[in-house]
Amino acid sequence: MEVLYNPIIPQNQIFYDINSNKIVQWDKVQFDDLDLKAIASFCALGFMLDDDTYYDAIKVCKPSTEYQINENNQISSQQKTWNWHYSPKERSFNEIVDEFSHLLNDLIKKKINDKSILLPLSSGLDSRTLFVPVKTKSNLTLSSYEFEGGFSETETAKKLSQQFSIPLFTQKIQRGYLWNKIDELYELNHCFTDFIHPRQVNAIWQWKGLGDIILLGHWGDVLFDKQADSDATSYDEQVIQLKKKIIKPGGIELANDLW
Repeated sequence: MEVLYNPIIPQNQIFYDINSNKIVQWDKVQFDDLDLKAIASFCALGFMLDDDTYYDAIKVCKPSTEYQINENNQISSQQKTWNWHYSPKERSFNEIVDEFSHLLNDLIKKKINDKSILLPLSSGLDSRTLFVPVKTKSNLTLSSYEFEGGFSETETAKKLSQQFSIPLFTQKIQRGYLWNKIDELYELNHCFTDFIHPRQVNAIWQWKGLGDIILLGHWGDVLFDKQADSDATSYDEQVIQLKKKIIKPGGIELANDLW
């Protein structure tokens, strides 16, 4: 019996056929009935929900789950290894900030060890927060990029580079860059995430050799932003705000047209 452990944030998707319960390779999946509901959701959101794929009978193994695989490559049992919970404690704001700082510093120290670091910097909360615990590292390089004709996203990185004397690599992403990268992007994500905004696919090969490890942060604006202007926001108003956060511009219209 083989044990297949899917982490909380899987780096690679693992697929199985719900009819045979067998693990399958995505690029070897034979044509199956399309899951029209999942495809419509994808068009609206830019990602799949739950264990959905493009096909009715093909599902993706869920995160933070341990699967027992038998000799026939079938899933014989599965068990959750971690569950999200929200268990707040009454503490002061300063205590919470101190605990967060300790956890962040400890985690980064364990991950980077003595490796040279590449920190992509925008003006956002994630990268600016990650900059603080590594700003004095001698083996740190900063990188930043911006779109041709877009916002000046490299300004923050330039200021920090000058103030702390840290090497900086910048680039400008040209208009229409994605048309020449679609095949490459498919190989990376097999069309399971939004194709409209992946600017990293233009930058990733430019970063080669700039560091042993790339230090990235995600979802800081989602997890730490208040998201609402008032604590008195009604449920209906919260739903409207939530839709604005997760639904792509024009996503509902596209999903409805395809449906």
